[in-house]
Amino acid sequence: EDTPVTDTFFVYEDMDEISEYYYFVKAKNDYMTSPASNLVHAYGITAPEAKEATEVDPDGPYTANWNPVPRATAYSVYTYKRTTLEEDQENYNVVHEDFSKVNSEGTAFYPEYLGNYTEQWPLDEYMESGGWLGINIALAEGYLGFSGYGEILSPYLDLSGNDGKYTVTVKFIGSIPGESFVVQGTTQYHLVPVTGDEQSVTLEFSDGASNSLLYFYTQYGYADILIDEITVQQDLLAGDHVYTPETMSDNIGSDNLSYRFSDLVRDDKNVDYAYRVFACYNKFITDVAWSEASDAVVINYNSSDTTLPECPVPT
Repeated sequence: EDTPVTDTFFVYEDMDEISEYYYFVKAKNDYMTSPASNLVHAYGITAPEAKEATEVDPDGPYTANWNPVPRATAYSVYTYKRTTLEEDQENYNVVHEDFSKVNSEGTAFYPEYLGNYTEQWPLDEYMESGGWLGINIALAEGYLGFSGYGEILSPYLDLSGNDGKYTVTVKFIGSIPGESFVVQGTTQYHLVPVTGDEQSVTLEFSDGASNSLLYFYTQYGYADILIDEITVQQDLLAGDHVYTPETMSDNIGSDNLSYRFSDLVRDDKNVDYAYRVFACYNKFITDVAWSEASDAVVINYNSSDTTLPECPVPT
């Protein structure tokens, strides 16, 4: 059905979870209508409904559960530490990585290369928060980066607060002037010209969502980038929840509606832990869509399962 619009976008809201949707565009004036544009697949998938955690071990391990999502081909589950703000906070550190865990004989100008030229490797051993991935990784003492066409990918971050506005501050060294260091959010990106010296930039974004990702890579793929610090900040309000990624499991088969985090260590028993579930739809090899995050489920480490039953009163 042709729908007349006068803008360059149109929001269609009557979609169901199962059907596939496509659209095309025609231009029209008082005299004629153009041929149809190319057909575009409106590619997406519904967020899962996460259920209560089960088999909760007070030391950390638990089983995440969720309901099935139509057309899902895989799921991912993230465990977070959840902080509830008691007062308004300006420039709150949602993420801060200073790579103090990176021990290497490499230097920023002569780094150590790990050799994962095309494979994504987990970077948890170098990070304060879990779920980071990297390709063609390069290391130096106190620095983590990549070479050539490598990249660093953040875990899913909840940046939906403050109407999706946040900043990313990156301190880095690029090896070749003339290259551009790219910092990309969900739908926006910035190109930072490389000078060959230490640089620090603060970049503003307004595309924050509950399933935000940050990508770090180069425009042309011919320089090494060694990163000293990454800081993601938001202005947040009292009562807002901040979710810091702790650990994750991805590519869980679509036939599975639960996942056990058997190796999770609850190192801080004074903070809340929560999890969120994401659904993946991969119909074509080159077209992969991830859902928004499910609502967060707080893991009840003080459940009644750990208390003794009441003894009946003798009659």
